[in-house]
Amino acid sequence: MAADRDLELDALYRETPGDFIEARNAAAKRVRPEDRDLADELKALRKPSQAAWVLNQLALDEDDTLSEVLRTGLALKTSVQEGRGPSEQEAVRRARTGAISASAAAGLERLRMANVAPATATKHRLRKSLEALAAYGEALPPSPPGRMDADLEPPGFEFLAGIELASPIRKPTARPKAAKPRPKSVKAPTPTARSHSQSPPKLARRDLGAARNTAEQTEAAVAAAQGECKAVSDELRGLRARLEQASPRVATARRDLDSASRVRDRTRSELARLEKKAGSRDL
Repeated sequence: MAADRDLELDALYRETPGDFIEARNAAAKRVRPEDRDLADELKALRKPSQAAWVLNQLALDEDDTLSEVLRTGLALKTSVQEGRGPSEQEAVRRARTGAISASAAAGLERLRMANVAPATATKHRLRKSLEALAAYGEALPPSPPGRMDADLEPPGFEFLAGIELASPIRKPTARPKAAKPRPKSVKAPTPTARSHSQSPPKLARRDLGAARNTAEQTEAAVAAAQGECKAVSDELRGLRARLEQASPRVATARRDLDSASRVRDRTRSELARLEKKAGSRDL
């Protein structure tokens, strides 16, 4: 019976990062007699980062918090595309931020339940990946949650905006020709007859919303990078402190080793002398 690809991948991405490589190799070896292509695909899979593993678990469990991240992300993108008012867009942004926080908390709980200690930068990377996922909305990234092996990067500006920014309104360079006189029975169009969908204020609001959305994503990426940098710096300081604490113990151990080596050498010399003396007496 041929192996089921989705079941094999689901089971494999359930494995914790520490057990992934061993489980991957075992799965590839097991299915090779039945499906060489699937075995090769499994063998080529990379171990997920901790943040990617968390998102995989939320997706495989069909966690509601992850669905809410996607829903609020799409709602924000839609509000920007449709040029809705600032207050409405701000309300959607707050809802998206709350969804991201709830999903991050649920993900960290998955780590605790799996007895996996989160790395120093995992919290920052997890939130960064959730913010990127929210930016995608319903259009999931190439490697969606459930099949991720690396932290998720946010999409580009064009994807975030989902629109082309309106070209600025330019004044005509040439003087327009005089209009022909109209019959009295025909009224000239009034400014209010202009299509509302093409009105400059609405285009400006749409463009401003798209720019704000992109700026928010950029700020989030910078904040995540700063948080990761701080976490790594803190970890480095901790390692240096541990090294300084260990240095006196290392020096003491070296002195003890030197002393023990001298005692060993004296003992060997004395043993050799006694053996030689005993041998001469036997003769």
